[in-house]
Order: sequence, then structure tokens, then C-alpha cells
Amino acid sequence: MIRENYKKIQKNGTLYIIMGLTFIIIAAFCMLLTTMKPTNSNALSLVSILILLVGLLMTIYGYKMMVSERIKREEIMKENLPIIDFEGELQELEKLREAGLISEEEFAIKRKEIMDSQWG
Repeated sequence: MIRENYKKIQKNGTLYIIMGLTFIIIAAFCMLLTTMKPTNSNALSLVSILILLVGLLMTIYGYKMMVSERIKREEIMKENLPIIDFEGELQELEKLREAGLISEEEFAIKRKEIMDSQWG
């Protein structure tokens, strides 16, 4: 679920960046036209500035979308790390018990310590 949302947001962020850059290129072309043909350039100049602003905002929004989702995903992964270590400790303890290296009483005590440290 998290991975699917991450991929969707990454695609959306990429799409926003591509659209924003397209708007910026269109605005640059409009500005180039106003410098070449100055007649009625006020309206075209205003439109090109608006298109440029929209393109910049879209590009920035797409970038922030991608970065913020990457940070959220890293935080979720950091939160899951202790759970993986916790499960690993229990598995190692189970292997020691199966190998006969610790008794049932030692297993129960150590298992209780691990459980208390995780939920404590």
C-alpha cells in the first residue's frame, strides 16, 4: 500500500515537473516573440509572465511533492527498523533453544526481556 502510494506520488510529481518545464519553455518562446516583434507586446508580455509563473509554481510543487513523499517513506522505514530487529532477536533466541544451547527457563526469561523492551 505504501509502495503503491509512493509510486503514484512520484509519477504525479514527475508529471508536474514536466508540465511546469513545458510552461516555462512556452513562456520563454512568448518572451522571445515580444522582443522580436514589439507591436502589441504588452499583452503578450503579460501572458508570458503569467505562463512563466504558473510553470515555476508547477515545477516547485512537483519537486516538493516528490521530496516530501521520499522523506515520509524514509521515516516509515526508520519506524519499521526496530520491529525487524525485534523479530530477529526472537528468531535468534528460538534457534538457540532449538539447538539446545539454552534451557526452557532461560528462553522464557530472555523472551520476556525482549518483549518488555519492545512494548515496555
